[in-house]
Amino acid sequence: MRRLGVRPGIHATANALDLLDRPDQQFPKVLVSGTNGKGSTLTFLASILQKAGYKVGRFTSPHLVEYNERIVVGDERITYPEVEEYYNQVREACRQYNRSHLDQITLTFFEYTTVIALLHFAWHKIDIAVMEIGLGGRLDATNAADPIMAVITPISFDHTKFLGNSLTSIAREKCGILRQNIPVISGPQPKEAIVQIELECKKKNNPFYYYSRDFKVTEGGNLTYSDPDGELNRLTSGLKGEFQIANMATAIKAARVLKQEHKYQIDDEHIKRGCHTARWPGRLEIIQHDPLLILDGAHNLAAAKTLTTSIKRLYPQKKIKLLVSFMRDKKYQEMLKELSVLTDTIYLTRISDGRALDLEILLQEASQLFTRVKAICPPATALQLALDEAQKDDLLLCAGSLYLVGELRREFIDRDWPGFPASDNRG
Repeated sequence: MRRLGVRPGIHATANALDLLDRPDQQFPKVLVSGTNGKGSTLTFLASILQKAGYKVGRFTSPHLVEYNERIVVGDERITYPEVEEYYNQVREACRQYNRSHLDQITLTFFEYTTVIALLHFAWHKIDIAVMEIGLGGRLDATNAADPIMAVITPISFDHTKFLGNSLTSIAREKCGILRQNIPVISGPQPKEAIVQIELECKKKNNPFYYYSRDFKVTEGGNLTYSDPDGELNRLTSGLKGEFQIANMATAIKAARVLKQEHKYQIDDEHIKRGCHTARWPGRLEIIQHDPLLILDGAHNLAAAKTLTTSIKRLYPQKKIKLLVSFMRDKKYQEMLKELSVLTDTIYLTRISDGRALDLEILLQEASQLFTRVKAICPPATALQLALDEAQKDDLLLCAGSLYLVGELRREFIDRDWPGFPASDNRG
């Protein structure tokens, strides 16, 4: 399926769905856009809905280890025979069409995956789908399916080649998932982004709910969610990190609006249990103790800042060492500088993806910020060296790319790593 690369636009996906009798119209959908926190917010919301008894389809990207992580119904991933069956169905429908039409339908890897997910959800007669936007919003393949709600997580600079070089332009693209009159829930945003989001909501007459203004979570011994409909006390998050509090609050508000606007039967206990049991691999994920090994997919500057804050707050007494790799289109110099406040020791590696930053370039940049620098390939060898050189009370933090997290998780699975989770436990 991997062909054509990134191709912004929804027309090919929409045309393919038309050929397949629009499977996406057989169930309601919530689309989740934003820069950081999409997967976590989606996970909280899906977990809440499942605790309320609904059959939930989840579509996320990218995958960490296995392709079928992307498409899940309840707690069951799509099987590879099912992927093959749906793929052949889509391919044959496009071939039949292309034989008699000049306007050919060709699908990218992500477009195929999106259509396969929608077919799978329709076949399993789900109650609702929660779908993560792949890139941007307006021109993302997932946007070919009309949502009943839009959720927008924090926006920052990423994929500027496609989305623009200002937060205003990026927010405008993210808001491309809005439809007339549907509710919109937003997490915390920078000023430029929230101004644009509010403007786009006014154009489409969207009821708009914004974190800290219309709902919030406060800390005071325990987590308390509040909005005009009342408080929820003694909340616990299944996902670590201070930044997850806003993601959890955004998901709770989305659940409450689904209840109000679409009559979903969701009560406070469903929300509490859903938040407590939410699981999302590769986000402040503890793999082992002694030394403490943590994986985090922070892959842009905003995520690196958030990660640094969380690590300093959660582990103030730990001696920290870093293992990093980056994609070459990221702001790796600024990310290195941000992460350097945690430690003077760093291990550098290069993931196998063709878009990965060359190790020589990374070594040159890191040597200006860290006093103890080692460059080792492949990632599994770098990890083993870092662990061998760590003391029992150290913290080894692996970050910089979701693809690095994926390669390391794959290594843990292949080695039957002691302490590695037996399953994703995705809530």
